[in-house]
Amino acid sequence: MRNSLPAIVALLTATFAGAFPAAVRAQTIDDVGSVAPVLDLCVTRALRGNAFAPRRDATVRLAFRRDGSIIGRPAVSYSLPRRGDPEQERFIGAILKAIEGCTPLPFSNGLGGAIAGKIFVFRYTLTDAKDQTL
Repeated sequence: MRNSLPAIVALLTATFAGAFPAAVRAQTIDDVGSVAPVLDLCVTRALRGNAFAPRRDATVRLAFRRDGSIIGRPAVSYSLPRRGDPEQERFIGAILKAIEGCTPLPFSNGLGGAIAGKIFVFRYTLTDAKDQTL
């Protein structure tokens, strides 16, 4: 049975606690277009819980296994301001911690087999410190 992205996002929004709740794990992501919105929701909520200086940007590369877990460690392939800035390191750390807390993603067998080992790139941009808009 196919479960829709809106149902998964609604469950995440209603019950998010830093990691996927059991009710969301019972749902499955069966569409590659649903991967980014589900992961972005986790990261966005984690970043909104912290106060960061404005104009932060980071691009994260990662690959998933068939079961929705991450292969190796996510790599930060772009960062602005540059790595080494303490505030930027805290921003990147919050992103990586959120990704770790949200995985493994609940992929269907078909989607897991189709995307296993493929590289995904996610960009996170913080534009305003006042409202922590991404």
